[in-house]
Amino acid sequence: MFSVLNTVVNLSFKKEYATICGITKNELAQKFDAELETLAEEKAITKPEEFAEMKEMYDGYHYHWKCEGVFNLYSVINALSDCDIMNYWISTGGNKMLSSMLERFASKEIDYEGVAVDRLFLEKSDANATNVILFLYQAGYLTIKDFDGDVYTLGFPNREVRQALYKK
Repeated sequence: MFSVLNTVVNLSFKKEYATICGITKNELAQKFDAELETLAEEKAITKPEEFAEMKEMYDGYHYHWKCEGVFNLYSVINALSDCDIMNYWISTGGNKMLSSMLERFASKEIDYEGVAVDRLFLEKSDANATNVILFLYQAGYLTIKDFDGDVYTLGFPNREVRQALYKK
């Protein structure tokens, strides 16, 4: 018998699974070449310019500090389908919990870029914790930007997430 979810293994920090929840730069370029071309033509820009815009808007999630980042697959698919770069990510979850957490523990005026977090705290803490930094990381608003010794540096993965949090 098990009492709680004490048998779940957190795969998010394992290098071999670091790109499973998104799409890599190479996958986007290779698998969606025609769609990128169509989007670029629709906007009257070059494909490299369009790729750079998609990278700024949707790339940057890191689940392991040694691995490349991944694009938000949901947003990429919607952007390519709609032929438009928009903030699709925010529609994937409710804002009520985020608003409640920010009202209780932090301010939307704080810049969460470059937040230092202890490795064990980030890797081992309960997903239901009341720490706003942990909540923002686990909800996808913050991602791993750097790792030094036993300290992770967190920040926004991309412009889409920053806009969603600050509604800019």
